[in-house]
Amino acid sequence: MTLRRRVTMLVAALLLASAAAIGVVSAELARRTGLRELDASLQATIDAIAPADDPTSALFERVDALDQPLVAELFFDDADPVPLVEAFDGESPLDLAGVADESIVAAESRAIAVDGALRIRAVSLGDGQWLVVGVSARAVEDQWADTVRLALAAAVVVAIAAAAVAGLVVGRALRPVS
Repeated sequence: MTLRRRVTMLVAALLLASAAAIGVVSAELARRTGLRELDASLQATIDAIAPADDPTSALFERVDALDQPLVAELFFDDADPVPLVEAFDGESPLDLAGVADESIVAAESRAIAVDGALRIRAVSLGDGQWLVVGVSARAVEDQWADTVRLALAAAVVVAIAAAAVAGLVVGRALRPVS
């Protein structure tokens, strides 16, 4: 293999790796920002309903003001959950029925992910009752996947263009002096 070809391939490989890394890191930062925004929305909902004398009424008022679908259920230590607010993620209903007790307790202090693309928060109402609210993170996750695919495709295009330019530049630089 000629020196020209080795240098050209090295430049292309370095640019491919660099562009791919920058794209993936950028997509991950955007994903985390989107999730923080969802978590802030859940926190605002909890802040609005937790101190209220009637948390369910406060929840219904809050739901009307939101710009995203929110699901809410009332959980009990000794009975099945009671759906309060239904929401859909596209065609699929958002469902809290499978949320484990440990997740509900953990969701009292911070937003957590359950069932992949669902983020929840919970507030204890006392006497073994929990009000759990959730929003879908599917749009954030789908955007992340699309951004990663686009970044990787762009990295390949950049690497090919860089290889072509590097091949010309290295070829000229390595030409014998006449």
